[in-house]
Amino acid sequence: MVRKQTKNHIRKVAQLVGATKSIPMMQKDVPVASALVHDKFEAMDSAGSYRVKLYVKSDIRSILGVYEKWYDHDHRLLTRTWEHGVGVIAKAGMAEWERRFTAAKIKWDDEVHRAGDRYDEIIANAKRQNAKLFKEVQNFYPSQEDFVGAFSFEKKIRPIPVADDLRLTLPDNEVELIREELRKQHADGLKEVYGKLHKHVSHARKAFTVGKRLSPSILDNCADIVAALDALNIPDGDGNVDANLEKLGTEITERILSVDIDDLKQDKKLKSATAKAAADLEDKLKGYC
Repeated sequence: MVRKQTKNHIRKVAQLVGATKSIPMMQKDVPVASALVHDKFEAMDSAGSYRVKLYVKSDIRSILGVYEKWYDHDHRLLTRTWEHGVGVIAKAGMAEWERRFTAAKIKWDDEVHRAGDRYDEIIANAKRQNAKLFKEVQNFYPSQEDFVGAFSFEKKIRPIPVADDLRLTLPDNEVELIREELRKQHADGLKEVYGKLHKHVSHARKAFTVGKRLSPSILDNCADIVAALDALNIPDGDGNVDANLEKLGTEITERILSVDIDDLKQDKKLKSATAKAAADLEDKLKGYC
């Protein structure tokens, strides 16, 4: 057995980030052997059970929407996929990630407290929704205080595991297998970043080529991903960032993002030239996806 100790470059410059959320129990299985359920659903004796939805979906939709918007837009924009729900981010991008999480957390807490203030209404809506079935599940509803307390949205930040971690005591061949897996994750993550850039540049090229209506979001989406490159361009195990990614980000800024959307709408020659620039960048990016 050999204890490995080498330079952990990636741990110094990047880390894992994500968030956990919890909500009250949303549904409960009710045995359908009761005459009540048989009468309502004409179920056979062998039908099993019926899953009762404890709340009306629209009553908590605004809370869940805060998490979904943060995860789908902010978190996924600024991180590369590591595992389900967890992303890897360069420490240079942590301030922006923290800022966006904090803003989402404030919105989450506001929506939870609004729902708490509406607790009696929410229970009344649930009672109407479930009609006679409500009495089958009424004991599973929490108090107003526990209802609010059941919602949580918390950030999770932890170091990246590396093959040379001092907590690992493994044979050399197993350490090398871990190193190889980490190298593969880094390469796959880099492909993911190039894929994000390619997607938005491709969309811009199509809009400039055939689009009749040019929305500001065409350039805004490209600008968002380019601005996130500091967080996404994570150094490899030797501490090197991807120079091609930096170069292409600069090219996108100079050749596409430097153009005003209103000028594109009014100047056909500029629109055509920008479309050609986007097509050129699209081809370059495709080679890295």
